[in-house]
Amino acid sequence: MSNIDFSSLTIEEIDAALEELPKLRKIKVEARRAELLEELQRLGGLPKRMPVRMPPKFRDDKGNTWTGQGTTPIWIRELEEAGGSREQYRIKKKD
Repeated sequence: MSNIDFSSLTIEEIDAALEELPKLRKIKVEARRAELLEELQRLGGLPKRMPVRMPPKFRDDKGNTWTGQGTTPIWIRELEEAGGSREQYRIKKKD
């Protein structure tokens, strides 16, 4: 980085520079991002995203867990068919 002597600038010049610098930075960042994306495409693109592992929301006495997403597991279905509620197995959030 070059050394710029700001001490000789007036307050008005400093204020004007402070107003223009974020705009210049945005232009430079966008240009660099475009360069990097072009390089990534040249190299074969981005890697595929790995699935995010969701924490379980329900756990029974036997240690079975369920995130609350996807197909309802058998142990929850059997519980509800017997008149129970899945809420009794909801994992309590720690404060």
